[in-house]
Amino acid sequence: MYYVFLPLPLIYYFYVWNYLTGHRPAWRRFAAICLAATLWFQGGVILKQLTTGRSVYFDRAKLVEAIQQKNYHILWERREGSYY
Repeated sequence: MYYVFLPLPLIYYFYVWNYLTGHRPAWRRFAAICLAATLWFQGGVILKQLTTGRSVYFDRAKLVEAIQQKNYHILWERREGSYY
């Protein structure tokens, strides 16, 4: 959830720093670069999550089967090599 909501505090952060540093163009340029990097990173995370397919939304049939059989191993392990 950190990566999903990160742009919101960053926008507020840039607003506060803009107020504290005055209207110097260097700070605005730095803030724009940081914001662009954050948006680029967020886009990459979204694309990775959509392309890997490791989501309960993609494996609904498996999810229903796991709930009916009450067996969480049907979907996948929490972490590979983990012992419960």
